[in-house]
Amino acid sequence: MKSKLFIVVLSILIFSCIFSSISFASNSQGIDPGKSNLLFPGDKYNVTVNAIGDGSGKVTSNVGGINFNFPSLNSGTTTYLEYLTTITVTGAANIGAVSWNDCVSAGGTSSGNGTKKATCNLKIQIPNWLSNNKTITATFTIQNYLFLPLLLKSYDYPFQLTCESSDYQYAQCGSLVPIDSVRVATQLSTADCIQGDSWGFTHNYIWVDKGCRAIFDVNYVYAFQIDCESADYQYAQCGSPVHIQSAWLGSQLSDAACIQGQTFGFTSNYVWVDQGCRGIFNIN
Repeated sequence: MKSKLFIVVLSILIFSCIFSSISFASNSQGIDPGKSNLLFPGDKYNVTVNAIGDGSGKVTSNVGGINFNFPSLNSGTTTYLEYLTTITVTGAANIGAVSWNDCVSAGGTSSGNGTKKATCNLKIQIPNWLSNNKTITATFTIQNYLFLPLLLKSYDYPFQLTCESSDYQYAQCGSLVPIDSVRVATQLSTADCIQGDSWGFTHNYIWVDKGCRAIFDVNYVYAFQIDCESADYQYAQCGSPVHIQSAWLGSQLSDAACIQGQTFGFTSNYVWVDQGCRGIFNIN
């Protein structure tokens, strides 16, 4: 009987020690002082950011240390954040657009979805030690670019192609894109590369002969087309896979007028549209 009494007393003492070691949350942490909220080790939270899609871009946060480039990396997690800390996570697309898929379901608000830069704002106010972590996902997408031989010429020689006459034999180095002009950038062979004698070109390929091997500067006859839309009459940007020298309206797809300088325009990196304009834009 005495042994049972001793065990009961000992159990009460142990429970009292454990209970007294637990601190209660203070109002300085934003917890309702009318409730008993225990401070467990999980009374902070972190945010995991995933990135998916066929585009590319950068993801950063104002607090917590998120900073990675997609698709080189596709995920990052913040350091632990105090409750009532507002975190803003920004996705910035290199080409195309970015959107936050589950920011709202995680308890946050998003803005800029479908443009080159979108943000997700989160502020967790009530601790839940059973589930402190939040996960949000940025989706990077590119537009569907259509390559067309529109007989547009670029005279900056932006591309290079290496072609070699191995064992002094005639060889062709084909091109999927119509060639406009070619010049020797760097001769790599001891044999001379002389245009019309040991090298030349057609619209479909560069040819070399007599041991000529060189890096050739190439101008292509090319243009791209971008389908860009001002959805709900909102401003939007459509990134370009190439440096834009000029852009113009190929086909208007909207009832709203597409007027250059007013409802559409371009920079070196993207075409922009506004006020309901949607069109197929030729870029060079």
